[in-house]
Amino acid sequence: MTETDIIGHLLDVEHSAAEVLLDAQVEADRRISEAKAAADCEYKNQYEQLVQDLEQKYVSETSNIEDSHQQAMDTYRKDLSHAETDTAAFDDLMNKFLFAK
Repeated sequence: MTETDIIGHLLDVEHSAAEVLLDAQVEADRRISEAKAAADCEYKNQYEQLVQDLEQKYVSETSNIEDSHQQAMDTYRKDLSHAETDTAAFDDLMNKFLFAK
C-alpha cells in the first residue's frame, strides 16, 4: 500500500503543479492584456497630440503665408497705382514691334 500512497501523492503533486501552472498562465495573460491596453492608450494619446500639434503648426504657417502674400499684393497694388503711365512711349514701342519692317 505504501507504493499506492506514493503514486497517489505524486499524482496529487502533479495535479497541484498543473493548477499552479494554469493560474500562472492566466495571470500572465491578464498582465499582458493590461499592458497592451495601456500601451494602446498611450499610443493613441501621443498620436492625437502629434496630430493636434501638426494641425496647429499647419494653421499657423498657412496664416503666416497668407499674411505675407497679402502684404506683397498690397505693396504691388500700391506701387502699381503710383506708377506713371507713359502712353506715348508704349504706343511708339508697339508701332516699332508691330509695324516696323
